[in-house]
Order: sequence, then C-alpha cells, then structure tokens
Amino acid sequence: MAKIQSLSGGGVDVAFEVTGIPAVLNQALHSTHEGGEVVVVSIWEGEASFQPNDLVIKERTMKGIIAYRHVYPAVMALMQRAISAPKIWSPSAFHWQISWKRALRRC
Repeated sequence: MAKIQSLSGGGVDVAFEVTGIPAVLNQALHSTHEGGEVVVVSIWEGEASFQPNDLVIKERTMKGIIAYRHVYPAVMALMQRAISAPKIWSPSAFHWQISWKRALRRC
C-alpha cells in the first residue's frame, strides 16, 4: 500500500474490490486517500472484516454495486473518446484500483 500511496500522491480516489478476498478488501480501503471511496463489486462467499475506524477517521466511504450498473456507461464513453483512465495500480493479479472520478470529470 505504501507504493500506491506514494505513486498516487496520497492514495487513489476510488478503489474497486473485485475478488471477494478479505485481505483485498482491506488493501482497497487502505489504498484510498482521506475522503476516498471503496466500491465492492465482487460477490462474497463468506464474511469479511475491516476496522470501521479506517472509514470513519479518514472520512472514506464504502458502497456495493452489482457489476458496473452505474459506472459502465461512463466507462464506455471514456473508451470511445480514447481517454485513458489515470493511475491504475495492481498490488496483485486480482486487485486493481483506479481514479475514475478524475477521468470522468474530463468528459
């Protein structure tokens, strides 16, 4: 997480958790900056835990979505305009974070 924090200037705007692996949920949470957002996309087979103060003290938000219901049209619009999304980081083969809000503001 230190590498992501360093390369992104303090953390990403939005981190997507797409694996259903508890450790990755915590990685996603800790990869965001103060006021950042974690979007949980995966379908979980078991419980996951995290320290709620990691949300509260840094004023982060976490929400769940089914697939890309609200994001997909905007992503497709970005792709059609050939605007690449800024700052994609991958601490593992299954986990990625992206600063979509900055890219979406370019549209």
